[in-house]
Amino acid sequence: MQLHKVKCNILIFMSKTNNLSRYLRNSCHVIREIDEQLHKINQIADLIKKTKKNKRKIFICGNGGSYSEAEHLATELVCTYDKKNRKPIPAYLLGSNAGSLTAWSNDFEYESYLCREIEAIGSKNDILIIFTTSGGNEKKKQSKNLLNVAKLSKKKGLKVISITGKKGGDIIKYSSIFIHIKNNKTSHIQEAHLVILHLICEILEK
Repeated sequence: MQLHKVKCNILIFMSKTNNLSRYLRNSCHVIREIDEQLHKINQIADLIKKTKKNKRKIFICGNGGSYSEAEHLATELVCTYDKKNRKPIPAYLLGSNAGSLTAWSNDFEYESYLCREIEAIGSKNDILIIFTTSGGNEKKKQSKNLLNVAKLSKKKGLKVISITGKKGGDIIKYSSIFIHIKNNKTSHIQEAHLVILHLICEILEK
């Protein structure tokens, strides 16, 4: 009986280990495919450098885990990534003012708040970088706030950059440059997005 229990525990352990190994292999495969997007990553970094040189602003946004990645990129640009003596790059995280966000959402609607921020401080030739795992769907009203701000920003003359996944989504229609991670697993998409934002920082600093 005891031997049978030990064998069962070993099988359970091996099954869990195999699942984790499979996850790592799939994640590595998705990240390796970023190599095909390096020309676009270089384009984004060049556009950020040009925008800074012209004293324009960089806005970044996302929802959920993608919001956290947007915040991560904003942090790297404003502070430093590797070089301690690098000058700051003017980056603004949309949706980070909780007071304004909750006031607007309570009095009007959540889906238009990011647009309100762009209306307030966005100008022609600024950049908007959007992180989204799905890319949004207008018919299903998925990521409607991101689609709304992309649409408005394009209309105002901002350069819209989207870093997306899954089927790409409707966000692509409003993007000057987009990077599409063709995978359906949210966590793998976000892992790839994190690598992309670090690659952008690598180019900017080196």
